[in-house]
Amino acid sequence: MTRLNKRTIFFAFVILSQVFLYGLRWQTSDPMTSDFVYFYVVGRLYESGQNPYDLDKQCRAQAELRPGDCAGYAHTPILLPLLALLFNDDFQVSYWRWALFQIGLLVICALLLYLASRNFFASLQCCLFPPVIGGLLIANDTIFILTAILGWAILMLRKADLWAGIVLAFVILKPQLALPLAIPLLFVRPKAFAGFCIGACVLTLYSLLIVGIDGFAGIIEVTRSLARGGTFGGVSHSIMFNTTGILARLGINTLWAWPLFAAGIAGLSIYLRKHGITLSSMSVAVLITVVICPHLFAYDLSYLVLPLIVVHPLGIFVGSLVTVLLSIGSPWWTVYLMMMVVGYLLLKQMPRAQSDHESAAKSN
Repeated sequence: MTRLNKRTIFFAFVILSQVFLYGLRWQTSDPMTSDFVYFYVVGRLYESGQNPYDLDKQCRAQAELRPGDCAGYAHTPILLPLLALLFNDDFQVSYWRWALFQIGLLVICALLLYLASRNFFASLQCCLFPPVIGGLLIANDTIFILTAILGWAILMLRKADLWAGIVLAFVILKPQLALPLAIPLLFVRPKAFAGFCIGACVLTLYSLLIVGIDGFAGIIEVTRSLARGGTFGGVSHSIMFNTTGILARLGINTLWAWPLFAAGIAGLSIYLRKHGITLSSMSVAVLITVVICPHLFAYDLSYLVLPLIVVHPLGIFVGSLVTVLLSIGSPWWTVYLMMMVVGYLLLKQMPRAQSDHESAAKSN
């Protein structure tokens, strides 16, 4: 048996073992303890013609499904028609329909990652990255945003700038993730930035059309409610893995995360202006976005799959190990350390990537 065959068998075994274990965990998970409750409630409110962002209605509907504190749904309305289409009166059936939709997006992510890396097993491992699976298990919409970010990166590499910007606009589902990736494009690939603006404007008008002014006012109210602190009734900053999490753990006012957010966007603009658009530079942009994003939980570390696979095909396997150890007692700072190492390795790649960028520019 050749060394290549042994390696293939080993990685196949690792992937299949994870699929089996995650499948068992998903099968035994309780949707009532997941984020799906919030998605289900707003989808049903929207389908019935009510304001899905009325916090009182959200809380009453949640109370009918499960007791406990109310957690408002504050994401932009982009997915509401899809939620209304997938969900019906049967909570469990609606949950598995949403799960199948997410799995479909996961397959697309695997294809996009393969186009970026040309590494089959690393691409599959990206889809089994614990934060990605964690987002799926709690039925969060993280996989939708990850698909948009990966689609944007591949289209940028293929110089389909306008379409890349339009695809990136779907990340506006969580604006704090979209802006650090979009604004720097103005200074390096203006056509992509124009595509983002077009897409964002269309999605904003579309959102206004489906929820109206009352819906937008409700989003603001729900966001304010979440920002008051706590867990279900608000946001626990000390469990985040970003600048906000660092500030909270150090006992510093987390409002400082917003100036750091603005400074990070400015820094990314300068960085991409200098280095241009390459797979490495976009990976750095995604990594910095994860760090400076003021609102980010463990499942949002899913977006690190691009930087991890670009650093090295084995990077995603190491990253998976780090995040698994985190869930069983490893200290919180190991995730920050991992991100620092990934950032350092990406920056080391930049001279070679910059040379390729300059050569391409001269040939054009």
